[in-house]
Amino acid sequence: GQLGVAESTLSYRNSSILDLTKTRLVSQDQLTFLDEHYRSLPSIIGFSNQTFYENALKVLKHQRFNTKDGGVHLVHVNGVRSARGINSAEVESILNDIQELINQESTLTAAESTSLGLIAPFTKQVTYLKKRISESFDLKTLKKHKILVGTPYHFQGEERDQMFISMVIDQDSPSASLNYLNKADVFNVLITRARTKQFIYLSRPVDSIKQSHLLRRLIDYIGAYESKCVGQNSEAIKDLFMDLVEEYIHNLVDCTIKRDTKIFGAQVDLLIYKGQQLFAIDLVGFPGAFEGMIELPQIRRMARIGQKIHFVSFWRWTNNTKQSQKELKKYLEED
Repeated sequence: GQLGVAESTLSYRNSSILDLTKTRLVSQDQLTFLDEHYRSLPSIIGFSNQTFYENALKVLKHQRFNTKDGGVHLVHVNGVRSARGINSAEVESILNDIQELINQESTLTAAESTSLGLIAPFTKQVTYLKKRISESFDLKTLKKHKILVGTPYHFQGEERDQMFISMVIDQDSPSASLNYLNKADVFNVLITRARTKQFIYLSRPVDSIKQSHLLRRLIDYIGAYESKCVGQNSEAIKDLFMDLVEEYIHNLVDCTIKRDTKIFGAQVDLLIYKGQQLFAIDLVGFPGAFEGMIELPQIRRMARIGQKIHFVSFWRWTNNTKQSQKELKKYLEED
């Protein structure tokens, strides 16, 4: 074709552009173009990065992790997969959760609202999801939240702020269904479409899934990630990166600095009071309580009312300190 890719090389049903790129690389070093550009949070992309990409993706887009608001959530449902291949309990659970989010964002504009995706590995479940979505929400709501429903095939090249995954399978599901879920190409797309939050709805007991299965390995990964992050108290932990940035600012301007402060609905790492001016700084990429990044709807909301946010990347502060400090200085000198 015009792109110089032989038709036999790429099955668009089973491969992503990233998968194709991997097959063309001479070495993993050539994956550096992905630095700081991958769309998802570490808690979402981490499993795929480790399992399918040999940790080649350098993920620097972080947000504060806490067990209620961040990353991946496993939702246990007492659902049953019918003879028609439909798990209605998982669908209703998803609809309830989506309705709650839509209600919370009723006063936001479409640009500020969270985009939503509903995905299931099996076509019959997707067909039923589409039916229930069309019955539950009007066209205006569907457009406002950019709601997309589909199988992994339909989500190739697509992404949403929050993804809701219906696994469909139950205790009595045949081995063929589990085997299909265990296909790397299907599973990888299934779990990597979310930018900020991902909800996995599961009707089968975790212990009944073999430890070697991709789904079980993902669930175990989620548990390990949460265990690592639980107990981090942002008020109690002194963050070395934050200390360095705060010291630089104090030496630069006469100001008052507050840590981990809420302003206009967003939690900001450093809020600088310089006379009558307010400057908001968010630190990105340093492991710990303040590694987070403010979510896009909050950034848009603050921009609407004229409050700019400056992001300081730990990677850039470490590897290009002078340039990073120069950019921060320029921000603090703005009128």
